[in-house]
Amino acid sequence: MAHKIKQEVAQEVLNIKNIPGEVPGLGILLVGARRDSTAHVRIKKRNCEDVGITFSQRNLLENSHEEEVLEHVEVLNRDSSIHGIVVQLPLPKVLNDIMC
Repeated sequence: MAHKIKQEVAQEVLNIKNIPGEVPGLGILLVGARRDSTAHVRIKKRNCEDVGITFSQRNLLENSHEEEVLEHVEVLNRDSSIHGIVVQLPLPKVLNDIMC
């Protein structure tokens, strides 16, 4: 089933790429370096590559403040090559208590 879905997404991405100047892009914001989170981001990156979606990753230190996280989300949001943004969860406990 997953393979079939990937094929369908890859075809949709190809259709979008046929529009001049359009290439779907995903931006990921990773705060901290949890092994499970970095593994999930690696999988997202590989899946993007498999279907033809561009991938952009920003990494922040675990002790980053809420303002820094929001600033990086805003930078990704202003980037016209990014069409979707993921803030990888879980956030470090300090940020999680503030933002969630």
